[in-house]
Amino acid sequence: MNRTRLQALLDAAGRRLGLARPAPPPPRAYTDEELIRRTGEFNQAAEQYWRDVASDPAARRHAFNKPLSTVQDTPGMFYRLGLVLDALDLGVGMTVLDFGAGGCWLSSCLNRLRCRTIAMDVSQAALDLGREMFEMDPRHLMDLEPRFVGYDGHHIGLPDASVDRAVMFDAFHHVPNQEEVLAELVRVLRPGAGPCSASRGRGIPTRTSPSSRRRRPVCSRTTSMSRTSRRRRWRPASRRCCSSPTPALADPGSRRVPPLDRG
Repeated sequence: MNRTRLQALLDAAGRRLGLARPAPPPPRAYTDEELIRRTGEFNQAAEQYWRDVASDPAARRHAFNKPLSTVQDTPGMFYRLGLVLDALDLGVGMTVLDFGAGGCWLSSCLNRLRCRTIAMDVSQAALDLGREMFEMDPRHLMDLEPRFVGYDGHHIGLPDASVDRAVMFDAFHHVPNQEEVLAELVRVLRPGAGPCSASRGRGIPTRTSPSSRRRRPVCSRTTSMSRTSRRRRWRPASRRCCSSPTPALADPGSRRVPPLDRG
């Protein structure tokens, strides 16, 4: 019997005996102004998280094995990855910005699809881990000169109209200054392209209930932002800062990917 099933049985028994645990307090919701003010603090938390990952052999293996890290997470990740790749409409030799790259597993996939990748993250420790993964796996096409670029939380250090595609995989909900970031993504994209984002949402089963259609958790140890604050909507932010084209949202709940403007 797995731990989740055992816990469910214990909770049911506790309710029958009147010993049910009290519900946890709701997470605190931060204002937009407070989130932006604390951007540096969140970035430091991300750096510390990835330093801990790099120093733990088991955590390193988990990061290197993505998207095949766990039996529970892999199906959902592959499903969303398929939506993202379809929405990106990639071509050989395209320059793709992997924003919020973390351990750079998505950049690894894109590199082997013969794209020129720019992995970008606020954590230098995460990028160092990604660079190590590229160097140790001979399947990577190093002649495509994959790049690993830091991000200061506000400005994307790339020239205007310098990338063909931009993607955020399980990253956008960690961004406190979403409008600022979307505006930066549009700035660095070449005309006719829009950023693409994929996050866990409705339509993907939870670990605790395979048949459930509830939202999978989006919490992460990389920041201390509350779940409520991170669920700010992609589309309203994109409408305020992106005039054209409309960014694509790989939404597992709708099972539909709005097409990119092909230009």
